[in-house]
Parts: sequence; C-alpha cells; structure tokens
Amino acid sequence: MKNKIKLNAVIYSLPNFVTAICSIISLPFLTQELDLNEFGYFFLCSIIVNLFGVFTSLGSSFGMARYFHGQSIEKQNVFISSIFFLSILIGFVICVVLYFFWDSFVAVFIPEISTVNGDQMFIIFFCILIYGNQLFVSEVLTLNKKAFLFFIYIASSSIVSTLVNIFLITYYNFGVDTLFYALFASSLLNFLFILLVLSKYIKSWPDINLLKDILREYKIIVANIFENFCFFIERNLITRFLGVELFAIFTHSKNYEKTIININTAVYRSIYSLALDEFKKNKGFSFCEKSIEYIVILIFFFSTFFYTIGYDFIALISNNKFSDASHFVGLWCLTFFYRSTNMMYNIIILVKGDEKTYANILYYDKLTLIILMLALLPFFGLAGIVISYIVSAFVLKIYLFFSAKKLSRFPNIEIKITKFFLISLLIFVISFNFGSDLQSRLIFFSLFYLLGIFIFRKRLFNLLIEIMASFKKIY
Repeated sequence: MKNKIKLNAVIYSLPNFVTAICSIISLPFLTQELDLNEFGYFFLCSIIVNLFGVFTSLGSSFGMARYFHGQSIEKQNVFISSIFFLSILIGFVICVVLYFFWDSFVAVFIPEISTVNGDQMFIIFFCILIYGNQLFVSEVLTLNKKAFLFFIYIASSSIVSTLVNIFLITYYNFGVDTLFYALFASSLLNFLFILLVLSKYIKSWPDINLLKDILREYKIIVANIFENFCFFIERNLITRFLGVELFAIFTHSKNYEKTIININTAVYRSIYSLALDEFKKNKGFSFCEKSIEYIVILIFFFSTFFYTIGYDFIALISNNKFSDASHFVGLWCLTFFYRSTNMMYNIIILVKGDEKTYANILYYDKLTLIILMLALLPFFGLAGIVISYIVSAFVLKIYLFFSAKKLSRFPNIEIKITKFFLISLLIFVISFNFGSDLQSRLIFFSLFYLLGIFIFRKRLFNLLIEIMASFKKIY
C-alpha cells in the first residue's frame, strides 16, 4: 500500500480512538448517577432511531458507488440534490406517522419506553430526520478522499456529546434525559456538517427520473431496512428473555464492537475508491489483500485485550456496572475474523453483481441470526446468543465467498484468516478458564501480546516505518 493510503487509514481511524477516549472519560460520570435500567431505556429508544432512520438512507453505499463515484460534477450535483430532498421528505413523513401512532406502536412492541416524554420524542424524531444524510456525508467524504475532514466530522460529535454529558451530569439532575440532550447536541452538530458538505452539490431541484432509478433498486433499500428490522427484533428478544439490565450490558458491549467495526471501516474507506478503480481496470485486489492483513492484526490485538484485562478495564471506567460486557466483546472479536474480512468479496459483488446478490448479503447475515436466536434464546439464554452469532458469521462468509467466486477470480485468503482465528480462540479459552484474578489476567495479557508481536513482527515493523515516512513527508 502506498504511504498516502496508510496515512489516510490512520486518519480515518482516529475518530474511533477519539470516540473511545470520550466514552472512557464520560462513562465514570454517567454510571455514578444512572443505573442499568436507565441506560437500557436510552438504548431501547435508540433502536427506534435505527429502525426508522434507515428508511431515509436509500441504499447509501450502493447508490453512491453507482451514481456518484467517478461521475462528472454535473451528475454528482444532480444525484446529491435528489437524494438529499428525498431523504428529508421520507424522514418527515415517518416522523409525522410515528407521532400520531406512537402509543399504539410502543405499547405493543417496546412497552419499556411507552412513557417517553416530549423532549425525548422530539430528539428521536430529529435523529430520524437527518439519519440518511449523515450517511451521505460520510460517503461523499470517503469517495472524495477527504480523510481529515471526515475525522473532524466524526470526532467533533463525540467530543460535543461527552462535554454535554459531563456538564449536565455534574451540575444538573436530569437523569436519563442527560443522554438524550447529549445525543441532540451531537446530532445538531452533524446537521451543520450536512449543510456544509452537501451544499456544495445541492445546485438544482431533484431529478424525478434519477429518483425513479434509485427507487428501482428497491432490493438494496429493502435489504437495509430488513437489516435494521432484524436489529430491532434481536434487541427485543434479549430484552424479553434476559431483562433490561442484561440488555443494557449487551448494548454497551456493542459500543466496543462498534469501535473495531469503525476502525475496520476506516481501513476500508482509505482504499475504497482505489480498490474500486483497481478491480474495474485490471481485476486486481492488492489494496484489499493488504487491508485485510492489517484488519486481522487489529482484531487479534483488540480481542486479546478483552480476553484478558478487558473485564478489569470496563469495571474501572463503569463503576463495576458494565464489567460483564467484556465477555460479549470477546464473542464479537471471534466473529470479526470472518465478518470484517469480506472487503474483497464486497468489491466484486458491488462492481459485477446485481442488486439481488448485493441485497442478499444482509438477508443471509441477519435472517440466519434472527432464526437462530428465536430458536435458541428461549431455551439456552446467553449460550443461545453465542451460538447464533458464530454460526451466522460462518453462513455470511460462505455466501460471500461463493457469490464472488461466480463473478471473478480472486486469491484465497481464508486459510490464513482461519489460522489466526484458531489462535485467538485458544487465547480466549485459556484466559476464560484460567484468568480468575487480575494478576493472572495481567500475565496472560503480557504473554499473548508478546506472542502477537512475534507473529506479526514483519508487518508491524513495515507499518511503523511507512507511517513514520508518511508523517515526515507532511512536515
């Protein structure tokens, strides 16, 4: 990979480190005043945003790759103008419908949040309204290779949210409303970014014919809606069978999962445009292969941390309220070896596949997970969640592998990935069974990190040299 790409990967990753640091700083303040039920209440309200906000995304990445990437300025202007107004219109209609049918909807599906107040409802609606355009801004900055501006866009909202959380929890007694006000502050900042970035392209009224073309790709749009619907069902099942407190712990663990997913996405963003060009021009995968190597290294060290001293780390920053989340994070890390290394297959399907093949990615992933959870969660509890996630990760990998194989030749990287998966699984088993106290977990952490440094020594050394060379060129 070129030095500039490495530097971009670092810059795209920085917002995730900022977000993680902000979470570490704010969580001790929040957990002093809020209990698990209040966190669970807020997380359940967030599900509503995801469930209905996705209707405004209009296929996001797929549409951007088809109608924005590599197009003339005129076509880009028409495309952004069209999806911006359509997204806002859809969001407005959804908010109006939800407002009038809120009680009947919530009372049936999420009774735990049926008592939502006016301020909370307004914030939920505002987040739904701008949901799609937030994704469009991310895609525009990525495809235009604006890594630094992307960093400002993502990191600033995390910083603002943290500052609002700390200020309100310190000087006021708003209870769970603190989380909502912080969400509103960060969303308002994101809205300003939407206006700032997309205003460059909004030069005309929406093109009706283009909107028809976008809506004809309904399979992608429906697949995205289906993904978030499955997300809603999954969280609902956990709440029903395991309770709101365990749901809060589960959702908190998903924040750490989101951190590594975002870092993985940062690597993906740094080579996305170039990988598309490389495959379109000469059917090459050099950018994808190198990126996957770095993703595997990241997953290995991230997972080792949570297998060992992650429990103590979370206990420290959460006043011991979310410490059990480390066990869930360990599960997510194992599945990452197969969920986060599909970049090459996605590029092939995105360029040469049709809407159905691309949409089926979500169906194979989420439908498998939901079916397994429906079957196993009532009888096996937490073990049912573990089995469901691991099996669904394998099913998704198999689908992507064979779907991409029908469309193009590609290097087989799965043997190497499986080797590192098995090593990581062994570390997890050893730590879980023999890491009974902090001292033993610290010893395991040190030993397994040294093992990782030895295994990846050449790649880590090359990465360090290339990053240093990139920064030297800047200065």
